[in-house]
Amino acid sequence: MAFSSWVALLAGCEKWPGNGNQKKLQDNPVEITTGTPVTITDIQEISFRESGSIVPLVSNATLTREETGTRVRLELQYQDEYELMMDASLMDQVREILERYEVGNWNGFRGNDSMVLDGSSFSFYVSFTDGTSISASGTNAFPRNQRKVFSELSTLIDPVVKQWYQEQFVSW
Repeated sequence: MAFSSWVALLAGCEKWPGNGNQKKLQDNPVEITTGTPVTITDIQEISFRESGSIVPLVSNATLTREETGTRVRLELQYQDEYELMMDASLMDQVREILERYEVGNWNGFRGNDSMVLDGSSFSFYVSFTDGTSISASGTNAFPRNQRKVFSELSTLIDPVVKQWYQEQFVSW
């Protein structure tokens, strides 16, 4: 088939840029909605989850402020749960991370990239002692610095994960 025949064939295709469908080709498949930014104050509770094709050891982590310290509750692979009390200062470290990365701007984030067939998703929730909260979630679309924030939060709960490992090993 001659080159001009190929061009004619492609020109008849619905998505060929010359057919007035440029908008379809240029549309961004990522849909994002956001709400009102929230000021970071003292944290009452924070919960974060990330999932994907590789199942993480910790599927969800929840940190709750209590009178005696910070309760860390982990949901682990295979639906195990583990709790451990940590020092109250843990919530101050969490607050520093949220302030550093301006996580208050995540409030109301709902992201979705429907063009990705296999990827990852996240959910994030924080309630503050003053009654305000931040809620964000996404599937293959993430707010700015989400991976850094989750990485740093995960580092803070590493001692709890290590304690769980030690208890599992001793019980064998």
